[in-house]
Amino acid sequence: MGSGVYEGRTLERWQYELTSGGRVFYLVADPTMAEADDRNAKAAGRNHGGGW
Repeated sequence: MGSGVYEGRTLERWQYELTSGGRVFYLVADPTMAEADDRNAKAAGRNHGGGW
């Protein structure tokens, strides 16, 4: 479906189709990916203040 950025993190973008052509878009945060991002940032000497 694509991706979006929230608080400096790139997240999967999903959508829910409503009646009459309406749609709700939302971003999905995968906690396992957030943990990997934290480890990579620490290894590179960066801290993005994250935590999910």
